Amino acid sequence: MGEEYFVGHQLSDEALIKSMCRGNPEALKSLFCRYLPLVKGLRPYVPVTMLEDDDFYQEAIICLYKCTQRFHSGQGITFGIYYKKVLRNYYIDIMRQQVTLKRKANYNTQQLTTTDNEDGINNQVSLRAHKIYETPEHYTVIREEIAIFSAKLGPIDKRIFNLLLQGYQLESIASEMDLSVSNVRRRIAASRAKLRVQLYKEA
Repeated sequence: MGEEYFVGHQLSDEALIKSMCRGNPEALKSLFCRYLPLVKGLRPYVPVTMLEDDDFYQEAIICLYKCTQRFHSGQGITFGIYYKKVLRNYYIDIMRQQVTLKRKANYNTQQLTTTDNEDGINNQVSLRAHKIYETPEHYTVIREEIAIFSAKLGPIDKRIFNLLLQGYQLESIASEMDLSVSNVRRRIAASRAKLRVQLYKEA
């Protein structure tokens, strides 16, 4: 895949996108070639167990195409920055979906049959055995979710949450923030409840 040139000058991202819109299939290849180093830079963060190489790069091309359809120069950022942000979140969504699917696959229903000898009635009891799926990939997604969650918090709750992650005790956080212990406790409880919802919501 070679990058396209016009009158001795390398075409800009915008020019390649316009060329794509005019039906030039080589423009997408050229654009992907340009951002291949960026894509390769994300490879270490997406385990092969989640996406093998062929799928990894195929998804990057699909994401690139979608970005060219949605990007416009009035967004205030370059296409390269836009693609990087979208692609990163795109891979996170894929990993989250994979973890959810594997979690569901390990959510088994077992039936236990007990017999009442006096009246011969069989009673079936269904027990749902939820096997917690724990892998390095699972923790990668959790770390990403925590980072996203932290960014959504208000200034005070975000500071408390970050101190908590750093290992600070309740009293130390209250002293650091100049807040009452009960206030900090309430804020931590509320943040934890919201985080649990985000971590275990269905994709």
